[in-house]
Amino acid sequence: MNRYQKISLIILIGSPLLFLIISIITGIWDIFLWSLSTIAIALTIWKAGSTSKH
Repeated sequence: MNRYQKISLIILIGSPLLFLIISIITGIWDIFLWSLSTIAIALTIWKAGSTSKH
């Protein structure tokens, strides 16, 4: 696993979890829904980092 994959994995797990906790505390679920876009970005980085470069 390369450096970018590790960073994207942290973002993939940590960001939605953080915003879920904030949404539960505040009751504003739009915060959590907007954080789902970070999952898309992290998955894109993950995919780009996993392609073999020959």
